[in-house]
Amino acid sequence: MNPEDSYEGASKKLLWFIGIGAVLFLGIVITLLVFFLHKQQLQNATSNEKNPATLTVGQYPYIYPCSVATISNYENIFGLNDGGTIGYQYEASAYSGASGDLAQLAPELGPDTGYTSSCALRMPKTPTASSETAITVTLAQFGGTKGANDSLSRDQLAAANASSNPNAAPPTLPSYVTNSVVTVPTAPNNTLEASIARGNLYLTLDYDLQTGDTEAAIVSKFDAFAKTILANVDNKDLAARPDGLSGHATFLNTPFVDVCKDLDLAKLPSIFSGMQFRPDSVTNDSQYGAPGGSPDAGNGVVSSCGLTFSTAADRAGFRIFNASPQAQALQLSNLYPQSLRLSMNTYASPSDAKAAWTAKKIAQNPTALGPTLQAVSNLGDEAYTFHGENIYQKSAINQSAGTRQVSYKLIEDDYVILDGPHLITISFQQNSETDPYTTGPQPISANQIQGTFRLFQDIFDKPAHS
Repeated sequence: MNPEDSYEGASKKLLWFIGIGAVLFLGIVITLLVFFLHKQQLQNATSNEKNPATLTVGQYPYIYPCSVATISNYENIFGLNDGGTIGYQYEASAYSGASGDLAQLAPELGPDTGYTSSCALRMPKTPTASSETAITVTLAQFGGTKGANDSLSRDQLAAANASSNPNAAPPTLPSYVTNSVVTVPTAPNNTLEASIARGNLYLTLDYDLQTGDTEAAIVSKFDAFAKTILANVDNKDLAARPDGLSGHATFLNTPFVDVCKDLDLAKLPSIFSGMQFRPDSVTNDSQYGAPGGSPDAGNGVVSSCGLTFSTAADRAGFRIFNASPQAQALQLSNLYPQSLRLSMNTYASPSDAKAAWTAKKIAQNPTALGPTLQAVSNLGDEAYTFHGENIYQKSAINQSAGTRQVSYKLIEDDYVILDGPHLITISFQQNSETDPYTTGPQPISANQIQGTFRLFQDIFDKPAHS
């Protein structure tokens, strides 16, 4: 064999091995790159889930009240026991789909007015008790410290004036002697109240005294609860996250589904193009069980989320009003005259849900001309829609023409959906009025209702709720 041929053959083999090696190496690099990119995407998704878009009040992070005044802390500190079967939580707070500075998103309130949020909790002393013990935690959030300090001074003066000895300093919480005030009830009122100013926050606790309670004992519990709440405020990841009762035990032995927190509310503006939702005010009713014999006992597990919004016609009407010489300052609520409520009642079985759906349909069945009720196809197991219009009277807000009564039309559109053990209601209430400015309700389409229903279905697609 010619040595040159042997050398050439060996070179070709070497080049072949090098080529194969390069291909394998490139394949490994691409595989690792895809793996790490996918891992980063998962990490980003998890991070976004744990840390939603940031909402602030000026330079301060916005605090969701029920995320810091938790129902479990209330249970432990006040010596209650829900047995995982009876409990209620109501939160009025910012729209979880909003991000940015509330002072910019909702500037009509002014710099020293503050954004007030609240968390109301109810729980029995024992799982078999026929009544519940209630507390309300209110959190006023300001763009600076002045608003909180002014609120404390105002309440200290009011407490002193209400005292039998106005010259004596009003009582305080033991751990917050210099920055708190306790307001004791005077007959026939039985509500004990304590407030604390800290930084840009003004925290208030209200508790209705029960038989056997003493003011001293509840003040001590207020003190412990306030310390826990403010410690949770300092936990920025917890305080700024809109946590509800998601996953909490229920009397049905199923994890609680929180409509306000589990639904992706940030998708609503794209579903309902033209609607702008009020950024600082959403109400969240959550009941994972009611005392036996109470009016709520037959409602199953309840989660209900209330939002307000404006339409394009509303905003056009406001711009005309705002440019007129008679324009006056309006409350923020006047700028969002329409409302949407998303509710879900969960029952022990599909047959129980069907019975509740049927009962609701019978109750809404029109008995006179005006309202209409009709079946809706391709929406859950069964569905119907209710449409009603009513004319009401109210005192005029715009006083440019003097004190007077004005008429307005309230238009209601309910979509009531049966889906397995769930009764889902998508309810709109829209006003058509000319005071203080002309409003214009927005028509609702079948596609928009389908899109909203899909938000509920997305919850059930998650493993925790399947």
